[in-house]
Amino acid sequence: MADIELIIKVPENNYNQIKSTNDFYLTAEERLIKYGTPIPDNATNGDVLISLYPNLKYTIQNGRVVTTIGVASSFDLDWWNAPYQKGGKE
Repeated sequence: MADIELIIKVPENNYNQIKSTNDFYLTAEERLIKYGTPIPDNATNGDVLISLYPNLKYTIQNGRVVTTIGVASSFDLDWWNAPYQKGGKE
């Protein structure tokens, strides 16, 4: 079965408490939050990809961002720098 990626909002004080708690005392759901990848406010599409793939290497060539995410990928520079929309358009 494939994993499902979710974007959820967690109050900052709860998140900080979960992050600082020993795994032994956390529920399975809290461990998922603890080891999830936070998406910063005002992130761009490129910021999100870099957050999800911290070892991502990329170059800018002819107005495109060229990366290797498993296979070589290319993104329009305007899309790369556009604001990320959490959960789609609201």
